[in-house]
Amino acid sequence: MEDFQGKYNGKQIDQLLDKANDIDLTKYALKTDNAPTATKLQAARTIALSGAVTGSVSSDFGDNVTISTTLANFDASKIAFGTISIDRLPKAALERLVVVANDTARFALTTATAQSGDTVKVTSTGKMYLIKDESKLNSEDGYEPYTASQASSVPWSGVTGKPSTFTPPTSSATVLGGIKVGYTTSGKNYKVQLDSSGNAYVNVPWTDNNTTYNEATADTLGLVKIGYASNGKNYAVLLANGKMYVNVPWTDNNTTYSQATSDNLGLVKIGYSANGKNYPVALDGNGKMYVNVPWTDTNTTYTNMGAASASASGKAGLVPAPAAGAQAKYLRGDGTWQTPPNTTYSNMGGATSSAAGSAGLVPAPTAGKQTSFLRGDGTWVVPTNTTYGLASTTANGLLRQLNGSTSSFMRGDGTWATPPNTTYAVANESTNGLMAAADKKTMNRLIGVNTVTTLANLPISKRSITATLSAATTLSVQSGMQIGEELMIRCVPSAAFTQAIPNSGDYVSMSGTSITTTANKPFEINIWCYASGKYSIAVKEQD
Repeated sequence: MEDFQGKYNGKQIDQLLDKANDIDLTKYALKTDNAPTATKLQAARTIALSGAVTGSVSSDFGDNVTISTTLANFDASKIAFGTISIDRLPKAALERLVVVANDTARFALTTATAQSGDTVKVTSTGKMYLIKDESKLNSEDGYEPYTASQASSVPWSGVTGKPSTFTPPTSSATVLGGIKVGYTTSGKNYKVQLDSSGNAYVNVPWTDNNTTYNEATADTLGLVKIGYASNGKNYAVLLANGKMYVNVPWTDNNTTYSQATSDNLGLVKIGYSANGKNYPVALDGNGKMYVNVPWTDTNTTYTNMGAASASASGKAGLVPAPAAGAQAKYLRGDGTWQTPPNTTYSNMGGATSSAAGSAGLVPAPTAGKQTSFLRGDGTWVVPTNTTYGLASTTANGLLRQLNGSTSSFMRGDGTWATPPNTTYAVANESTNGLMAAADKKTMNRLIGVNTVTTLANLPISKRSITATLSAATTLSVQSGMQIGEELMIRCVPSAAFTQAIPNSGDYVSMSGTSITTTANKPFEINIWCYASGKYSIAVKEQD
């Protein structure tokens, strides 16, 4: 009331008090009281939800608000009614049957289609598996196969559909089954029999022979001892697990062979293509070599030889059989067995100054004629005087006695003398003289021939070369050819192949870069050294 003092008079205060008595104070609040109604809160407040459903919102509630909630740790036991859709349930909570075509498809399963507790059926095998570890679906470790349970016991009377009799299958090398007895013994095949207990046995009528063996020999089987001491290349026989063996200390030698040639043993290839009467070597099933020659058998029945006559030649054939009593006769050209005419010869006829002698036997020398010689007149005589004088310019004769000098030579006048100076210079184009070594080497190149089996590193010591070739090789020559020299190579290929002709670097080809050969058809190669280390090549096959 102190606030009103000094501002209002007493009458005015009374009037205010009268008005105040008419005010419903329940509709108004003082500053320190709560308002009975409001459009919003003086300060914002937070509302939070707890339990299985959580969420919160902060607001002064001047407008409507929405609380975003989360469902967590929900106690399913609180569900008292309603239906949960199956697709809302975890897959592992249900046991499912998964069907696959084969084991490959089974091992390809993933947890997207199969989990632990599911059953997998394999169509190809008809087997079923329980998934016991879904982390190992790609191996047998993730599966447990189903097995049919077995009753501990079932009385025979409780088995339905049982047969009254059982006929086993016939036994064979691969099938267990029944057999029959009653076989009739044949040779060393003895029958199977049954004893009184139904046991099978075979009664083999053995005859015990002496099994005492003697020592083995080169001709007789027998017993041997071990314990021999090796001597040289004679090695002891040893035993290992009762089995005999010989330990030979081999020394492996080089067994790398080159290709066989006409002069050297070596390796060969098969696969040659027949050409004319040249037939390939082949191998049989045991790796043995043979040649299949397509012979055409012709008539090998021969008739007797054809007789010769004065005007016609005879024909080849069998020798006619000699008749009995013809043992001393000889086959004549007319095909008959005849006794040869008289073959008793007389002594030779001596020659005279006016008549020739005649052929005949050498006359027998008489005693004392051992130093005589047969003369043209048919007599044994000592030759006339054979003492000769010295040779001269007009008469033949003996050589003059040697004078003991190694520097003297016999002169045309019959005397020993020292020759004049015989030291000659090397001949040139204007002066006679000795042949130079290089010229002799060149001359030697023109005579003779080198023989090769390859065109690689051709020799240059001879101008001519013959080459027998079985396959293509790299063509090259030895170093040292002089400018202007050439090589002439005659090549005979034993098979068809393509021979490369060098056409670069030191070689220039006049005949392309290769030649395709024909088996046994010769071709020739000319190599000309036109500059130092430079070669021109020409190749020509036989037309």
